[in-house]
Amino acid sequence: MSFYLQHGYGKSTKIQDIQDGSTLDGVILSPADEDQESLSSTVALCQGRGLVPLLDPQTYIYSFSPLGSGKKHASHGLDFNGIHWSIGNQEQARLIETIGKANQDIGIAGPFIAPSCLQVGFDDVWTSLAVNLARSASDRWGSDATIASVVLDESALGNWNAISDWLDVVTTLEVRGFYLVVNRRSKDYPPRTWDSVGLANLLRIIYVLAELNEYELYFGYSDIVGQLGVAVGASAACSGWHYSLRTFNQQKWQPQPPGGRAPAPRYFVDKMWTTLRVDPELDALLRLPLRDRIFSQPFIDHFDAEGLDGWSRTDAQAQQLLTLSNRCSTIAARGGPRSRVDAVAGSLGGAGRLFAEIASTGVVLPPDYRSQVVAYQRALEHLDSQESL
Repeated sequence: MSFYLQHGYGKSTKIQDIQDGSTLDGVILSPADEDQESLSSTVALCQGRGLVPLLDPQTYIYSFSPLGSGKKHASHGLDFNGIHWSIGNQEQARLIETIGKANQDIGIAGPFIAPSCLQVGFDDVWTSLAVNLARSASDRWGSDATIASVVLDESALGNWNAISDWLDVVTTLEVRGFYLVVNRRSKDYPPRTWDSVGLANLLRIIYVLAELNEYELYFGYSDIVGQLGVAVGASAACSGWHYSLRTFNQQKWQPQPPGGRAPAPRYFVDKMWTTLRVDPELDALLRLPLRDRIFSQPFIDHFDAEGLDGWSRTDAQAQQLLTLSNRCSTIAARGGPRSRVDAVAGSLGGAGRLFAEIASTGVVLPPDYRSQVVAYQRALEHLDSQESL
């Protein structure tokens, strides 16, 4: 396996459409977006099509400050109204029983994603709670039925010594795998450029858990950077159709002022590792002499015949997910981590050269696009210098 959909509202036929055009393996389900009856139907749809459904219980939102809330959680019995780091064994057991029942009520017999909380570091009180919840879930559900949740703030990724000590503990857990989510400090899309050392440490976590210790590893809300995760051993990258399903930010779950504009349609240019705004960025590149080195011929033909006026957000969502799914499958099929990482590094090098050529034509793109690619390259280089791939 290599790619899971991050489920959300307004799914329409997206699950079927993505599976029909790619190598989709499963779906991470959101109890905040569908009530019990509707989510039961989604589970049946997934199972009928051979897709693995996993329910993210989203308990971590009740450890946020301000407190988060899930619109449909009450329908599943998952509205916990606050989780404190000091909760005892009985309360932990109640959480786990409730989540097991929520899974069973919608037709999932296992494996189950365990409850967790937001960790702002690797040596704080919340870290202890997350580990204890994983242990308690494994005791109740069995190791093969338990996927531990690790929900990190990106600021936690800068201290490798603390991460290493944490890894010494979590690699003793008797669980099937881990569901890993990183809270980014900005809810903008595309997200702000990763700190390369922090990203390298995140990739090292994935490498140690998945490649060295052979746990399953589901890299939640990972979008484009999920390809790096698959390269270093993740079982699956996860991404969804809306921008809020491609990058995780706790503000999504907290009260926000009304208003805002609809997101602009984008196009994922895989050779550039970048999503471009259709107008004016994509349009400008499609008019360059070197466009055949950036885009596929069928897409160029489509542009020549019809332009981009009809390119909708729905088209953009499907194109990105289909492309990501197939790219993750291609990376995973390359065998060991050395081969996978070399292939990804080569692709990133090609992206860097394309950015340089585009700049030489006079077309100006936001600098964050290129800096993101550089951050990916540096993260892989740092990983390579620290781990024996």
